[in-house]
Formats: sequence, C-alpha cells, structure tokens
Amino acid sequence: MTIEANASDEGQLYGSVGATDIVAALKAMDFDVSREQLKMEGVLKEVGLYSVKVRLHSEVETEIKVWVVPTSGEDADARG
Repeated sequence: MTIEANASDEGQLYGSVGATDIVAALKAMDFDVSREQLKMEGVLKEVGLYSVKVRLHSEVETEIKVWVVPTSGEDADARG
C-alpha cells in the first residue's frame, strides 16, 4: 500500500505516519483492521518502504508492505 505524506527534499517527513494512518488507508481499501492489530516499532518518519506486521487472529500474523512517498508537488505548483 502507498501512503502520501508531506516530506522535505531529503525525505524527512513533516510529522509522521503512524498506526492510525495505516489503519485509515487499509479501511479505505475495505480491510477491517484495528490499531491494536498492527505491530510497529514506532512511527514512520522518512519516505521509504516499511514492513508492518498485522495480527489477524491470535495464531495468524501477516506482514504488509507500506510505501511512504512524498505528497505530489502538483498541488503546491498550482498554488505557487
């Protein structure tokens, strides 16, 4: 899955991407997942590819790939 976030030219996020953001993105794709089901080692603070574990059941765990990418500059160019 891909999540867009505001980032500097060096790839540092202005803020972070956390479990709440990932759950919202999953729900937008019709996956019913709660924050408590995600296993993360903190928030994501840079653009890049991350692996996030999801506990679907007490004995079932999977891993999803999360791409954090910079927000498209088109909106900023239009205002500029």
